[in-house]
Amino acid sequence: MRKKIAESTHSWTAGNHPAHETIVVEGYERYWSNSTKTGHEIDIVRQDGSTISIKMKWPKGYNPRLYEVNHRGKG
Repeated sequence: MRKKIAESTHSWTAGNHPAHETIVVEGYERYWSNSTKTGHEIDIVRQDGSTISIKMKWPKGYNPRLYEVNHRGKG
């Protein structure tokens, strides 16, 4: 039986974030990255089966993309 995984959320708004930050993931097994209509997502699986999801979103109304992303996340 798998242990319940503690969940945490970090959210930084403009002007309320560290100037530089490093995230170290110990026991990393594999990752996937996807483009979304509002930014990008990274999913990381660790060797113990736990996961980390990082959702990076552009500010509302801002889209630096040169092309449209379809529903599957691909250009």
